[in-house]
Order: sequence, then C-alpha cells, then structure tokens
Amino acid sequence: MKLIYPACVYRDESNNGWEVDVPDIKGCVCKGATLSDALVNAIGLATATVATALENGEHSPAPRDPASILPEPGGFINMIMVDINAYSLKIGEAYISRELKIPRWLNNFCEARKVDVNDVLLKTLTDLYERSQTTEADITCAPKLDAV
Repeated sequence: MKLIYPACVYRDESNNGWEVDVPDIKGCVCKGATLSDALVNAIGLATATVATALENGEHSPAPRDPASILPEPGGFINMIMVDINAYSLKIGEAYISRELKIPRWLNNFCEARKVDVNDVLLKTLTDLYERSQTTEADITCAPKLDAV
C-alpha cells in the first residue's frame, strides 16, 4: 500500500537546515541539515507512524488535497510517499506461529530428506509476495521449487 501525503517544507534559519511538517499525520515534524535529509526523515517517521497505526488495527490518516493546505510564509508543499509494503519487508521480521497441515506422505518425504518445511514455505511465500508486488497480474500458481 502506498500513500501520498502533502508535506509543508520550511527553511530552518536557526540552524541553517530544513524542517518538514506532514500535517495529516499527528506529530510528524522532522528536521535535517539538508532538504534531502529532512525529507528522508519525514518519510521515515510518516511511514513508521502509519504502519504502527495499521498494526494496531487503526486506519491510516487520510491524505488531504494539497491545494487545501497553505504553508506558512516562506514554506512550500512537497509530496512524500509512504510505502507500507516496503517498510513491512524491511522492518516486519517478527514471526508468528501458524499450524501447518500437510499429508502424512509429504511429511514422511520431508523428514526422510531432512527438508526444513518452514524454510521452504517461507522462501516460497516470500517469492510469491515479491512477484505480486512487481506485476498487476494475479499470481495463481506457486513458484517452481528446486528439486530436493
């Protein structure tokens, strides 16, 4: 999921840097020595804030129309992108336990060949997920597994 938020950008004269305020995301105000640093910091904080809200079962803050936002004098509007999928891949490495049901014959096959079922499943599902992010087409078949 990608969301585009308007951000108000200001020159911070006190330290010769930049300040970025994302008004649609409460508390999302960041600074940086360069404009690039300030925007990267704002994107990071905005992404973490939205991801945390979603993980807690809350809705992501709705981005407003940039035309409805008037920055303070000397400021300007810059759009930032919050990419929840990329963030989840990078940060979301917490594992959960799920029950797996496979036929006895398949379990025997895996045990006899010392196949790590969790590893195979993780690799297969990760590949499926990554392919789904790079194409608009529905992924309806599992990737070909290497011979065991």
